[in-house]
Amino acid sequence: MDTDIIKIIIIVMLGLLFVPLYMYVHEITHKTIYEIYKCKNISMNLLRTKAICPNNDSKLPTAINEIIGYNIVPLLFGIFFYFISKDIMGVNK
Repeated sequence: MDTDIIKIIIIVMLGLLFVPLYMYVHEITHKTIYEIYKCKNISMNLLRTKAICPNNDSKLPTAINEIIGYNIVPLLFGIFFYFISKDIMGVNK
């Protein structure tokens, strides 16, 4: 019983460490997509990435950013966290 509590605490602590890591990867993803589309004046901080894109493609980089940054990156982090948690708890060993 005590080892299960310790394992749960480890998983919670890993989850708390994943939050800033996810936020950083999320913003780097935005910055990279803006660079691919040759947007200018890219400003990035931990919570927000902004850029000025050419008028003809201004909505495309933003749409791709929304899909990748808010759907694919969290999905990958969730899958990664699931397998780490499963390994820590010793499921299917």
